Amino acid sequence: MFSLEMPPQPPWEGIHPLVVHFPIALLFVAPLFVLLAGVLGKYGRWFGLTALMLLVMGTVGGAVAVSSGDAAYHVLEDIEEGGWEVVEQHQQAAKSVQNWYVGLTVLYAALLAVPLVVSKCNQWKYWLPANLVFMALLMVVNIQLANAAHLGGRLVHQYGARALLSDEYDLPQPAGEEAADFDEAAFDDLMDWLTEDEDDETDEEAADDDAVEEAADEPMEETPEEPDDS
Repeated sequence: MFSLEMPPQPPWEGIHPLVVHFPIALLFVAPLFVLLAGVLGKYGRWFGLTALMLLVMGTVGGAVAVSSGDAAYHVLEDIEEGGWEVVEQHQQAAKSVQNWYVGLTVLYAALLAVPLVVSKCNQWKYWLPANLVFMALLMVVNIQLANAAHLGGRLVHQYGARALLSDEYDLPQPAGEEAADFDEAAFDDLMDWLTEDEDDETDEEAADDDAVEEAADEPMEETPEEPDDS
């Protein structure tokens, strides 16, 4: 059923799975717009601005993801043996990648600003090499981001790391604890009713079988032969 009711919100320590995928998607798409900005030259300036916006949103979202992940690390308890080493690797990789994206975002903003200051740079021979070199750097950092994300996936699927949920997820029982208990008496009554029906059906089938057997045992009456008039 359609409902406008908001779901219970997890605490800051448990919000990491909700925010971590958003910046990853933005940062993986950004190289495409960087490439278009380089190929189209001065006519691709809007693609460059779009790439910069993706970098800014991805970097800010990455900062939120790293901060929430660090908070989750301090309350993480239930994890299988060997997972803590992966936790450390994931945390270090995420923080390192975040720093790289901050630097790349500032660098790309500078690349876009140069043609506004130096009119001679507003040409294809500037836009193409500048964007291609930047795209190569961005792809290298994106590979590091993919490795950090892979470590996070291992924590969840291999070592059983779980995010904290809101207390509102522990919903109260609608009619007290007794309502949630298994009603054995009602179950027994239901089984007795079903068994009684089955017994009645069995008795009727047995009676039908007996009637068929008695009919088979009775001798068949011989039909008298009619005289032959011829």
